[in-house]
Amino acid sequence: MLVPFFVFDCRLGLACLVPVAILLAPGEGDFGAFLANFAFYAIFSAVIPTAMTRVMFMSDALQSATDAVNRVEEVLTAPTIKAPVAPKEPVDNSIAFEDVSFTYEGANEPARPM
Repeated sequence: MLVPFFVFDCRLGLACLVPVAILLAPGEGDFGAFLANFAFYAIFSAVIPTAMTRVMFMSDALQSATDAVNRVEEVLTAPTIKAPVAPKEPVDNSIAFEDVSFTYEGANEPARPM
């Protein structure tokens, strides 16, 4: 990652070297230990966001699956409608509304038919 930073903008590359200089400044005598620690944290810092992203997507998928299962359970536990003993056949296909009214929200009286 350091090379692309230097290619795009040398200031970015130098800014990435500042933490290395700060870590070396107190007098880290064993450069091999420093390099091992740096490699560990460089790899570790790349793995953590990937793992957190996977956990986030799995959490989202779990919530979606839980919602879907709850909806299916609502359908399965809905009461069944029993068929009448003597069902009636309709005489024709007409529809009639009797004693039906509608009131708009905030109105005091029902709407009048046109």
